[in-house]
Amino acid sequence: PRRASRPPRAPELGRECVRLLSAKAEDARTERACLQAVDGDPEDWAAHSGLTEFYRARRRYGEAERALRRSIERAPAVDWPRVLLAETLLLQDKTPEAEGLLMTILRRSSDPDMVNRALLSLDGLYRTRGRPESLGEAYRQVVAFETRGMAADVAAAGGSSATAVNYRLLREMLRERGIRLVAMQYPTLSVAGLRGVFPDPEGVL
Repeated sequence: PRRASRPPRAPELGRECVRLLSAKAEDARTERACLQAVDGDPEDWAAHSGLTEFYRARRRYGEAERALRRSIERAPAVDWPRVLLAETLLLQDKTPEAEGLLMTILRRSSDPDMVNRALLSLDGLYRTRGRPESLGEAYRQVVAFETRGMAADVAAAGGSSATAVNYRLLREMLRERGIRLVAMQYPTLSVAGLRGVFPDPEGVL
């Protein structure tokens, strides 16, 4: 998965953080190692994920939030800390900021793992709020990104498109042959989001 554009700056620190977490080492030692790894490299996905999970497991959401905000300030072009921050904000019921962060990621990220994680978080948020249909707007953000800007350049160069774009292209190909498209959704996501991929659902099951 595309989580970083370069190797970690301090790989030994990140490895030590992950090792101590796996070994269920003493809390103070583990926290210190993971903080050092994050401070040593604000783009190290494994260290950020490890530190965030360490804090979440102990319900220390405020400390996770502060650590992630520091990393975002130091590396504003990196989006993975934003995903983790949004998830942490949701655990604190700070919904508006979390939703804004997740939608921003969908508007600008070409990382499929990151996009899927953001969609899962939004789906859970909208279900809890009784707004499952709102996921359609999230899908439209993905489609809009994939058909313009950086992702369009990738596609023009022979790269792959996102699932949403491929679904729409496939629907057009099948419609020309009089065949209906059966569109399927991840079982953990609501069908409302999938409907948002097709502004005109004619010929889609």
